[in-house]
Amino acid sequence: MARTTLTDETVIQALTGFSHVAVDIDEHRDLAEKYGVRAVPTFQLLTSAGDEVSVTTGYQEAGRFLQWLTNGVSEAKEEVARQKQFEEK
Repeated sequence: MARTTLTDETVIQALTGFSHVAVDIDEHRDLAEKYGVRAVPTFQLLTSAGDEVSVTTGYQEAGRFLQWLTNGVSEAKEEVARQKQFEEK
């Protein structure tokens, strides 16, 4: 995906503003275990608190990856709104 999907201009634009980290799960088994990574590639969308919003594994062409990302961002926004409502009550 590094040579195809992640070099697609639409994907690059969609990822602008996101913090992203690539982890070698052989070197950082603790992180792989903590986040339940069992396959490569695995992409996880996390809240700023580190809570998982959405996860996907395996190769994805750009259109499918963008769909996953868009849905995940929507889910994250909904989760932030729920948390805000909870805090206000």
